[in-house]
Amino acid sequence: MGGGGPRGVIKYLPWVALAALHCSRDRNTRQFLHNNAWIQVLLFFSLAHTPCAVTGVMSWVDLAWPTGLVALGTQVAARAAGKGSRKGKLAALMYILQGGRLMLGAVALARKGHFRKDLPRYKYQYEKRWKGISPGTWRFALKQHADIFAQCLANVGALAVPGALILHGSSDEEKDGAMGLVEASALVLWLCSFSFEHVSDMQKAAFVQKRKKDPNSMPQFISTGLWSLSRHPNYLGELGAWCSLTLLALPAASAVLTKREEHPVSKMLWGVGLASVPLLMHACLTWWTGAIPAEYYSKRKRAGYSDYMKRVPMLFPKVFS
Repeated sequence: MGGGGPRGVIKYLPWVALAALHCSRDRNTRQFLHNNAWIQVLLFFSLAHTPCAVTGVMSWVDLAWPTGLVALGTQVAARAAGKGSRKGKLAALMYILQGGRLMLGAVALARKGHFRKDLPRYKYQYEKRWKGISPGTWRFALKQHADIFAQCLANVGALAVPGALILHGSSDEEKDGAMGLVEASALVLWLCSFSFEHVSDMQKAAFVQKRKKDPNSMPQFISTGLWSLSRHPNYLGELGAWCSLTLLALPAASAVLTKREEHPVSKMLWGVGLASVPLLMHACLTWWTGAIPAEYYSKRKRAGYSDYMKRVPMLFPKVFS
């Protein structure tokens, strides 16, 4: 990410989250950080950096990133099982299902040959943000790998904070305790968000299949169902899933912030690190690799899309028409 203002600040949030994990006085948290860092680096090197170096296509990161989330969730699950943490197991399930769904989608795209060339959101990077840097040059390759590593860093830093906090703040009293209001609210929000994202994707997939069979009688883009409420309902669902994981970690964050043995700087970093999760994901889903890059081409290639943009909000549906 780049740019000034809020976007310029957001690019540093994964580093703040990484510092929070590293500065923790809890040995298990630091071990979790180190193990996850190695796993994420190896996954991204194998699934994104290497294919990109060979083919020049950056879209392989769309396979590496969700696979990294599955790996992150698996680590949280293993540690939660050892501690008897119900919230830890729930967080692990959220990571694994969220990442697993996207990972399977990326595998399907790769098998169909969609990764033989870059997806529009990465072409936008090349044409608009890296203007003047020629493909095939070392500067262009460096930009590609820096962008891939930024997504790896998100899995190592910011996106690992909820799981790490829940494991760090879990206690033996949680084992037999009833599900609290915050935990229940987080679960309901996650189920709604996951379903919203999945239904959105299924509606779009069905639309694409119908249009392939009869392109002359179908519009050039979907604007029905959930897509009549938001131009990117799948992104809204994904953002909601990360907000629910952040919400699930709030009681653990409160417990960590009240620990006398936790250093004040570490407490501050924990707080900023957890807050960075929804902020970072919102920036990604709207500005970095999400809505804005996708719509740059849609409004140029698809008749009526500019009017659709005026009628329907980018992400959050209108409460009042």
